Amino acid sequence: MRKEQKIAKKRKERQKEAKVKVLRRREALRKDRKIETERAMKEAEFAPKQNPIINIKNEVFPINRDDIIRDQLLKNQQILKALEEEYEKEQKTRQGINSNLEDEGHESLQDKLAAMHKKAVESQDFSNDGEAKPMIDITK
Repeated sequence: MRKEQKIAKKRKERQKEAKVKVLRRREALRKDRKIETERAMKEAEFAPKQNPIINIKNEVFPINRDDIIRDQLLKNQQILKALEEEYEKEQKTRQGINSNLEDEGHESLQDKLAAMHKKAVESQDFSNDGEAKPMIDITK
């Protein structure tokens, strides 16, 4: 019976030590978090206050809200037009490459990829320094 009591006592001591370790870790984490939140609160306290773009009484900016929205919409429209033109240009290039490959007799995707790879390898000139220098455009 004495041996079992010693084993139980050792187990309790190990459990107490483990609890102490866990509590120390938790306390350290809490301390770090507390320091971080205090720092963030101090930064927020001394940070410059943001003024609204448009005050209800139009005192901050006398510009009409509709004008700002219209200007932003026009900018967005221009960006979308540019993106659409770029997309159409890329599509035309892809269609041209695809039609060239089909004219050469490559019908499946694997055939087309292999042909493009072969053109790319053939078009590279390996000089003395070992760097590949393209000689022709593979889109033709």
